[in-house]
Parts: sequence; structure tokens; C-alpha cells
Amino acid sequence: MSEILCLDRRKMEDARLIERGSVSSWNTFRRDPYRWLLRLDKRSAERLERLIKESENAERSMPYASRQITSPRAVHGGNGMRPDGYTLS
Repeated sequence: MSEILCLDRRKMEDARLIERGSVSSWNTFRRDPYRWLLRLDKRSAERLERLIKESENAERSMPYASRQITSPRAVHGGNGMRPDGYTLS
């Protein structure tokens, strides 16, 4: 279940799980993701399941070193740039 906490906002918007560009939709999810999960309809729950599986598969295929930085918050300034100048993707 902890995989739900690692989902990317843009991927959730692309999967139509939250409203695109809506900070309130994202905040509702982040405030209580388990309650949000319980309120999903069947189609949305299936999209969420696919998204989690895709994320798990993508992480397994990454070399360990590239999994060290997982979000812009983990880097200097939170701007998506690592201190050595490389961008996160």
C-alpha cells in the first residue's frame, strides 16, 4: 500500500485520477491518500492499479544509483536540479 504515497502528480493527472492543474485535487489526495483510495469508482481504481504497477516496473528496471533521488524536494532548492547541474526526470 505504501506505493500510493510515491505516485507522481503528473502521472496521476495523465491517468485522469485527479483533475489536471488542480491544486485542491492533489492536496485532497496527499492529505489522506487512503481515504481518497476508498472513494474511487471501479474504473478509477483499475487505472490506479495500472499506474502503480507501471511505477513498480519502471523502478525495478532502473539501476540502483538512479533511484537515490526520487523527488525535487530531495535536491538543492527543490527546483528539479541536482547540485551537479543534472535535471531530474
